Amino acid sequence: EISQVKYSGALTTFVALKAIFPVSTLLFAYVDWPLIGRTDLNWLVWLSVALILPSIALYQWATGEQQKRYLQHPSLAACCWPLGRSRVVLAVDPL
Repeated sequence: EISQVKYSGALTTFVALKAIFPVSTLLFAYVDWPLIGRTDLNWLVWLSVALILPSIALYQWATGEQQKRYLQHPSLAACCWPLGRSRVVLAVDPL
């Protein structure tokens, strides 16, 4: 995990750790484990999975969009885009 944080960043590591939850949920719900068997899951657990998976997908999409902006011009890849966009545009091309 330390090398993951060093090379990819804390947020990416956090998202990767959040991806473990849905995978382990499916494994505990559908696999008949020798010692513990299947686990009955509450509907709130399934709701959590339904919220986390699209959030991870949205994060991955936004990361790709930020990478595209960075390749276009490094100053366009501002934190909190589009909230910081007006300041970045002014910094690139003051009018």
